Amino acid sequence: RLKEQETARQAMATEQRQWLKEQTDGVRRNTATFLKDVGAAHQAMATEQRQRLKELETARQAMATEQRKQLAAERADLEKARHTWGNFNRLMQQRRAKKPTAPPPPPPAAPPPKKVAPPPPPPVEVAPPPPPPVEVAPPPPPAEKAIRPDDLTAIKGIGPGMQRRLNEAGIYTYAQLARSTPEELRRALGEVGPLAKVEIWIGQARKMTESIKQ
Repeated sequence: RLKEQETARQAMATEQRQWLKEQTDGVRRNTATFLKDVGAAHQAMATEQRQRLKELETARQAMATEQRKQLAAERADLEKARHTWGNFNRLMQQRRAKKPTAPPPPPPAAPPPKKVAPPPPPPVEVAPPPPPPVEVAPPPPPAEKAIRPDDLTAIKGIGPGMQRRLNEAGIYTYAQLARSTPEELRRALGEVGPLAKVEIWIGQARKMTESIKQ
């Protein structure tokens, strides 16, 4: 009987060890899967952040280049104005140095004999001109409906700087953005236009417009 109990105990211990091994293997697999998913999500977030930082750096460099060009143009205009003023000042000094002495005034001439004016002709009656036609002012044009701007930064890839450039180009709503062409948007964005994903913006704007209509 003791032998049977020992055999049963060993069988139960073997079964428990097998169960513990299966549970441990399952926990290990679940942990490995979880860590893999977390790593993939972390890499995706890191990639997206690097892409955003790259876009911001590109936009910053474009703005810096544009500002340098404006400063160079203003500096050139200022230098040109200084050069023009210097030439004008030198010309005036030369004219003042070469100004001749005025000759003495001639003696006064004898006054001419007085002539008797003939009598004036009788006044001619002239009919008054007809009154000018009264111009009727055209009716004022109908007031345009005020445009309620949308938050364009809700579209992925559009930040405050991009939204400002789009507003300056007259694009304030999702509907206007959805009706625009990629070429129009790139022209509106200027130097950063070739780097912008305008096709994706237009697609998202159309989806948002359809969702607002529904």
